[in-house]
Amino acid sequence: MTEALYPVFLDLNTQPVLIVGGGNVAWRKTASLLAAGARITVVSPRVLPLFKQTSDIQILDQPYDTRLVLGTAATRWRLIFAATNATVVNQQVGLDAGAAGILCCRCDKPERGDFVGTSHWRRGCVTVAVSTGGASPTLAAKICHDLGDQVDPALVELAGLMQQWRRQVVLSVPSPTARSKVLRKLSGEPMIAMLERLGSEAADRLATTWIQEAALEPPSPADAPV
Repeated sequence: MTEALYPVFLDLNTQPVLIVGGGNVAWRKTASLLAAGARITVVSPRVLPLFKQTSDIQILDQPYDTRLVLGTAATRWRLIFAATNATVVNQQVGLDAGAAGILCCRCDKPERGDFVGTSHWRRGCVTVAVSTGGASPTLAAKICHDLGDQVDPALVELAGLMQQWRRQVVLSVPSPTARSKVLRKLSGEPMIAMLERLGSEAADRLATTWIQEAALEPPSPADAPV
């Protein structure tokens, strides 16, 4: 695995994910994937009680079988996690995933997998994620926690408001140049100060005014198609 990993946020809502293993590592992966809305299948002859207490997980009470990934009736998994305590099993899972063209996380040897997970901090629609490339999950968690503590709650609130405002801008502002301009303005320091000083209702009124003004701006020469 290269050190120049590409950071990305995946939409796994309703997507099938296979987790091979039923111990603590597998559970940590499962918990975060469930929070993302993934459809989880766990294969292991033994699993922690937590797995059986969670109704949203399909549990296959068996050892890993290559046919789960490469069989003619195999599910087309979006991601696979090799999370057993047996290196030989994890290695086989990784090989099968590679043969099937499916990205696999090797939890025992991150450098042998296709991707690594991150430590993350989430408030509302704001997520801070940190990775050390698998070198030290503990250090990644510390850095992530420290960064999360520095995020101003007003910025988290503003991010939530921006979801609504962006939709309004896209629907009502025809000029791409004006759209870019007002979106930058909506997330700028004056709006942050307004939100901190007078609250979300005042910020929303100001945003509505700015969006209405942007909607009236004539097309710019920069809007011409290229």
